[in-house]
Amino acid sequence: VTIQELQANTHLDDQTLQIALSTTLEATRLVELGNGRYWSSSAYYGLSQNVHSELERFHQQHPLRPGMPREELRRRVNVAAQTFNSFIARDDLTASNQDLVRLASHKIMFSAEQEQAIKTLVGIFQSTPTMPPSFTDAANITGEDVLYALIDQGMLVMIPPQVLFLTETYEDMARMTVKQIQDTGRIDAKDLRDVLRSSRKYIIALLEHLDSQGITRRVGDERVLGPNAGNYLG
Repeated sequence: VTIQELQANTHLDDQTLQIALSTTLEATRLVELGNGRYWSSSAYYGLSQNVHSELERFHQQHPLRPGMPREELRRRVNVAAQTFNSFIARDDLTASNQDLVRLASHKIMFSAEQEQAIKTLVGIFQSTPTMPPSFTDAANITGEDVLYALIDQGMLVMIPPQVLFLTETYEDMARMTVKQIQDTGRIDAKDLRDVLRSSRKYIIALLEHLDSQGITRRVGDERVLGPNAGNYLG
């Protein structure tokens, strides 16, 4: 309920209404959600229980995922977006970003077997960093859930179409691409392939992703520096 709705229903003046609200809040019969919105404590704690139960269930079913999609959770607990966002913002037992919500206590834990598989996979990436294994081959080593967890944690970068690099390799390749363009004015896929000692498949994927990020810009068959290249300029 909003302050405006309370005024309309109670016909109290502003000062009297504020006193009544303060008294009710102190008695914990109302919870302020922010933006002039209030919930009864019973409704608030009912929502809290529903949110935490849904998240607990999600974490049990998907222990390697960093969180539940925000909109999916909102639909599950069946509240308006503004109310849901206000609740999540003030709830100490949850953590969230723009897309995901999780219990604050949730941490991704790998088993010993999964840790060994990750070690094996990282070794393969490190042995030929600019010629990485395919998504399918990588998933066959770790399992898809573990592979996506490594992407979520920032160990791996995935760019379309499902091309994987170690994050430090991707950053190095982006930096070297920008440096080559800075030195020569422009570069094509063939020359960059030779510089990075990679294959056309991976170079095209890299360049298209750099284009999408504004780091490079395509001009015919060549690339020049894009508006966001500054992050990689030496």
